[in-house]
Amino acid sequence: MALEYDTFVFLDEDFLEFVENEKALTMIGKINTYPNLFILRSFTKIFGLTGLRVGYGIANKEIINVLSCAKIPWNVNCLAQVAAVAALKDEEHLQVTRELIKKEKDWLHAELGKFDSFKFFSPDANFFFINIHKSGLTASELKSKLLKHGILIRDCTSFRGLDEFYVRIAVKTRVENEHLIEALRRTVKAV
Repeated sequence: MALEYDTFVFLDEDFLEFVENEKALTMIGKINTYPNLFILRSFTKIFGLTGLRVGYGIANKEIINVLSCAKIPWNVNCLAQVAAVAALKDEEHLQVTRELIKKEKDWLHAELGKFDSFKFFSPDANFFFINIHKSGLTASELKSKLLKHGILIRDCTSFRGLDEFYVRIAVKTRVENEHLIEALRRTVKAV
């Protein structure tokens, strides 16, 4: 459809690196089939290089050539470039990170399943979408209460198709996940 209307498709695959069957799901192999496809990825999520603001795009040569001519000089600082190259070479970090996320995702899945007031969806990436309607709280209220415990969650009210009862929580380390579950227990119990 986008080809018919001469429209570009920007596909954000930033969380895809957390998915077990990433290679089967990525559209990278389709960039020459769909000349209007531009895939976005960053080093923010899986590599944890949040502060460096470095990412990359994958597209066919024609799109890359046009963008290369239009980009500003020095669009990525030297430190970010060095960190990005090092991150790409560190395959062990990727494997360890994926294993940690899988283990913690399974643990969180089991713990969240103990909450009668939550309906959640089994994730492929490193976060859970949760419908908290039965908890008696809105997403904004839960976010505010968890902030008092030093925990930041995503209020998904602004997400198209979701209402004020959806939140997103990230899979973190065991200590952080235990802290989250305990804070959720206290918060839901207090309602």
